[in-house]
Amino acid sequence: MRRPNLTPPRPVTHELRPMGTRASAWQPDAVSPGSSGGGTLRVAVVVLLVLAAAGVFLAAPYRSAGKLGRALAAGDARQLEELIDFAALRDDLKRQATAAIGDQAGDASTGLALAGAALANATIDAVVQPETVARLKDAPVDAVVRARLQRAVDRARLGYDGASSFTIRLVLADVSDQPIKLRLGRTGLLTWQVQGVTLPSDLDKLAGLAFPEEAEPGPIDGIARVD
Repeated sequence: MRRPNLTPPRPVTHELRPMGTRASAWQPDAVSPGSSGGGTLRVAVVVLLVLAAAGVFLAAPYRSAGKLGRALAAGDARQLEELIDFAALRDDLKRQATAAIGDQAGDASTGLALAGAALANATIDAVVQPETVARLKDAPVDAVVRARLQRAVDRARLGYDGASSFTIRLVLADVSDQPIKLRLGRTGLLTWQVQGVTLPSDLDKLAGLAFPEEAEPGPIDGIARVD
């Protein structure tokens, strides 16, 4: 006697597929394992590269400032010529000197102001040169003054003033409350040069730094000082 088939029938499913395609030809898209992870990795690499490039771009003037300090300390005239736009610096100092002399002389002494400006311009042309600036490290200053200058360098404040302008601020707190500002300008994508300097209005207070009372100045460039 045959036993009855007690296995329940399989449910009938109706699979939808595009018209005109065979059932064997229509399959769901296969998702390769790790494909989403690879895309995330590529995005992360691109983000890291962008951040690294931005860091190099933003750090460029800080590196130039560090090179400038080392070049001044070593008296490297060639390096200073690369880091300082001496023509722009001379023009900037001449404008400041002319304005300061004009303010002091007043309208009654136009001739004196012109003579003073001419002398100042000639002095700036002679002094603001790579070789002369490189010799500043050998200036006749005593240990106290040198330590004071080094303290100002150590406490220097650096920062952007704009997309293409950067300033180094040096404050000689025990001499003047106003900072000496070295203004750097962008000359390329990653290159910066000193293009100007802003001196304190009370510049006469800085005279003692060059020739302190307790130190007698010696000859400069072979020219003896005449009192």
